[in-house]
Amino acid sequence: DDVPATFAAFSFYNSSLQLAPGNYDLYLTEQDSKTEITAEPFQIDVAIGDIVDLVAVDTVDPALIQLIEVPVP
Repeated sequence: DDVPATFAAFSFYNSSLQLAPGNYDLYLTEQDSKTEITAEPFQIDVAIGDIVDLVAVDTVDPALIQLIEVPVP
């Protein structure tokens, strides 16, 4: 299916970002840039009331980072 892209700007100064329920591919870019710095798109499936915690970590390539979902305890 062709699904319109949803763009959201998020700053590390914010504590959260609200998304409508659905499936998303997350990409990270540097501020004011369209160059992706994620090693690959991070796919999440969001339902109503979900809280998703993510951590960004270094990869072997210092120009890229990887997103990892932190499981709920």
